[in-house]
Amino acid sequence: MTTAQKMSKKVVFAAILACLTVAGSGSAFAATHRVLRNLNDQTFTGLCCTSYNETVSITEPATVAPVVVTFSSDYQVNVSGDQYHVGLSVNGAACKTFEGYGPQVIADADAPEGIYSSATIQWVILPTDGVLITGTNTFELCGGGLNNSSDSITIGQNTLSVALF
Repeated sequence: MTTAQKMSKKVVFAAILACLTVAGSGSAFAATHRVLRNLNDQTFTGLCCTSYNETVSITEPATVAPVVVTFSSDYQVNVSGDQYHVGLSVNGAACKTFEGYGPQVIADADAPEGIYSSATIQWVILPTDGVLITGTNTFELCGGGLNNSSDSITIGQNTLSVALF
């Protein structure tokens, strides 16, 4: 085998290895979903805390950085006179509302049936909170009523997003 053939095989091997590395890292980044938009109404009944079936994720670098999660939604309180809490479950941990990462209450607006209010809630999760990890982090929206198992809220069109800060 000539030197040129040996060199050619090394170049081809290096090129294949580079392609596999790029493809592998690309699929890791593709697994994160930073923005979720839901255009369908969802009604949730019961006490806090249940999943609101909305999840976003982000890939943290080797040195974990703060994360900002934003939830913006139309909503309608179906049973008035109580507090409705909204929070986050980070990486599958318990839902945090009462000792969470920021605001927790959706205002109980006494609006006529079919009339929606709007709310935007933003949470900041710091590395010192101890829940962020290097690699993929998942943030799931959760919440519910405070005092009564018949508490009910309809979450209308909404967005949930996550970004490194």
